[in-house]
Amino acid sequence: YTDMIYAATPEEIESRRKAFLRKWRLKCRAVADSLEEAGERLFAFTRLPPSQWKSTRTTNAIERLHEEFKRR
Repeated sequence: YTDMIYAATPEEIESRRKAFLRKWRLKCRAVADSLEEAGERLFAFTRLPPSQWKSTRTTNAIERLHEEFKRR
């Protein structure tokens, strides 16, 4: 999964996604089915300019903010 979201271009992401599906369909079909079900939503960050991908491909900033609120 990490290989997919850290690819440099949408085309590279798609190539890595297909390779991931081929590999995991044989090992654990449920994993491949889950990735296919998520579809394009999983890679929504690619609709933004590549300069913004780093901050948008994860929710770590949001999760960190919630943790700070809980801590206080």
